[in-house]
Amino acid sequence: MNPVVVDISHYQNPTSFANAKKAGLWGVIHKATEGHSIVDDKYAKNRAAATKAGLLWGAYHFFRPGRIEDQVTFFLNNAMPQPGTLLCLDHEDEGCSVADVETFLRLLDEYSPQLHVLYSGDLIKEQLGNQVHPYLQKNTRLWLAEYGPKSKVQATWDKYWLWQFTGDGDGPQPHSWAGIGDKIDISHFDGTYDELVDEWAMQRTGDTGIGSDIPPTVSPALTKGDIVRWGQASLNFLGSDLLIDGNLGPKTDTALKQFQFIASIPETGKFDQATVAMLVHKITDWSADRR
Repeated sequence: MNPVVVDISHYQNPTSFANAKKAGLWGVIHKATEGHSIVDDKYAKNRAAATKAGLLWGAYHFFRPGRIEDQVTFFLNNAMPQPGTLLCLDHEDEGCSVADVETFLRLLDEYSPQLHVLYSGDLIKEQLGNQVHPYLQKNTRLWLAEYGPKSKVQATWDKYWLWQFTGDGDGPQPHSWAGIGDKIDISHFDGTYDELVDEWAMQRTGDTGIGSDIPPTVSPALTKGDIVRWGQASLNFLGSDLLIDGNLGPKTDTALKQFQFIASIPETGKFDQATVAMLVHKITDWSADRR
């Protein structure tokens, strides 16, 4: 076993992600949202601390029955993924069908070229039976939840990508981690650290990247005006004095290009992928420094 990834939520109280990394941890996947209205209140704080410690970062959405489009938007708006953020769908609710899972992930596909991750165990096996699901086979990696000494993968996948082999005190030891706590969900990765880094936020075959009109931290349901308003508010948070009106006027253009220049990113004058990611990074750092 190569236990190197943990998944946590507000139920855990990490004390030191730096110590967790020293103990051999490579990556953290954190609950961001659940259903239509639940946001994990420790997500932002733990994200800042974990990434500062140099750990790979991922976000998952706990799927619930209901309007799927709203859940995708809710997840993206609160997870605020950067280009290196792993995106996962946690499928454990029997009220969500395989068709619902496909719909959620197809909507996520419109936002991101990432080869997304589906977390599930007995439920997906029961729902699919012996069927090979073409979309899931091509467009997802399986994060298998199965406690015990052996794993069994459903026919859609040749193998798991991650295997959560212990958690909540169940399954084989260990189920604790220095700096994070006891009764932790721990996952095995069958590869090296460099391989995990390369695969963490890998793209689907044939995709070249996210379109410049939809930054990675903004939901595709938002209009360009919404994105500009968000950007103006973010620049104001960092010290500008802009009218938040959703328009790229001369004052916004100047402040935006000045931010891009200082951040050493292309001075496009647009709230594009690199700019939004850098704004989120700066705001996250600012918040972390004041905790």
